Amino acid sequence: MHYYQEKYKKNELVSTCDLDLNIHSNTIEFRSVYYMIYSRNTIPFGVTFIYEIVLNKKNGDFNITYQIINKNSDNTPKNKLTKRKNNFKLLKTLVDEGFYFDGSTKRYWGKKYEKTIIIYFNQIKDDLQKYFTDVYFSNKLYDFKELFNLIVDFHLYKKNIKAHDNVYEMIGEVYPQKKWLKINDNKFLPAILDEYGIKSKYLIKILSSSTNDVKLINIRTLIFICKLFGENYVDYIKQFNWKECSSTFINSPKKTFICKNDVEKKVILRIFKDMNKSKLTVPIITILTYIHQLFNIREFLEKNGFQNLKLDIKKIDDVEYLLDYWILLKKQATSGVVEKYLFPSDFLCEIETPIIVDNKIFFPKILSSNEDFCIEGRIMKNCMGRQFNHGVIQIFMSMTCEKKRINLQYQRGCLNVAFGKANSPVPDEIFGKAIEILSSRMIKYKSMKWKKEQRKIIRNE
Repeated sequence: MHYYQEKYKKNELVSTCDLDLNIHSNTIEFRSVYYMIYSRNTIPFGVTFIYEIVLNKKNGDFNITYQIINKNSDNTPKNKLTKRKNNFKLLKTLVDEGFYFDGSTKRYWGKKYEKTIIIYFNQIKDDLQKYFTDVYFSNKLYDFKELFNLIVDFHLYKKNIKAHDNVYEMIGEVYPQKKWLKINDNKFLPAILDEYGIKSKYLIKILSSSTNDVKLINIRTLIFICKLFGENYVDYIKQFNWKECSSTFINSPKKTFICKNDVEKKVILRIFKDMNKSKLTVPIITILTYIHQLFNIREFLEKNGFQNLKLDIKKIDDVEYLLDYWILLKKQATSGVVEKYLFPSDFLCEIETPIIVDNKIFFPKILSSNEDFCIEGRIMKNCMGRQFNHGVIQIFMSMTCEKKRINLQYQRGCLNVAFGKANSPVPDEIFGKAIEILSSRMIKYKSMKWKKEQRKIIRNE
């Protein structure tokens, strides 16, 4: 079967589609080619998208080809070619974009194209269902939008793998090895959970259902979360809404980590409980990514001689501040240098001299090194850890009085910004006069210049 269509805009050709479906005795082959013309700065460009799948009806294996041919201004093709076997994530892309064309513009090609796709789907469905000896699959009523589900069912049937209701959402991320299938009576879900060390009746029961909240679960994110708590992970995940926390995909989630002790498990548990709160301002995916980065960086640091790196986290915001500090340590371990701003000695002596107001002592301190900035950011629950590079044009300081602490930013001797913990307003009744005295000192050095230096790290110094 073949279908070709052209689309015009103001009597000019802007796109074409070319579909081919060939059903042979042993294979089904589908190929779609979309050509689009677009303009950039009045210069016409052409891009071609090619999707191809070859399904083996004997064993359920399939091969996918995905290609982009993009011609730039000098007419030189820039090609991207991807070929995969039994890759269900790429299969989903092919079905959505190369078969149904569910792009940003719905029904771009019109009703004729949609009718053709329905005919193609029915031809594929009728042909594949002849190979099911199982009554359920041979009589299953597939909607014409369920080509992906049909191919998944056919593949698993040919591989003698027993699926579950949520397999269509899961198979794009994980696929069970033969070893674990054999141990688990060829059941997809128990084999996956067993392979990653989180098999339990509790998870099998919940993940087998087809409820909406279960369908949203990303299995790799769930594996990452469960592994954090070790063997007794079920006792921990029952204490928070793990389904909500697992409903997003984190970057590089294939690598998992385990908390070192019960103290760390309680810290991570507290974070996940906070993630379930409705007033959470930081997206769940961001927090999960930060947690993954924390464990990943700590593993790197420990291999490079750093010891006693604890998860010093009391609130969910502390995750980001601790990450900033460990990123700095990793940078130092990788580069072998520490960066620091050098100020004149007379300036440091005068500015950091304690200030006495009403029998209270205020201690100004200039932040000079990258480590100073990161530690200050952790203490003050703000983004100070990322401000080191701005120290070229501004002078960043902290000022403490008993248990109170504020941050100050000066530029050319003038105060630009002053804020308390977590960017709260400065209590003027406490720090007002002290800031005035400090500002009178700083204005003397409005023309002062300073420089940045790099110092090599000497191990065990």
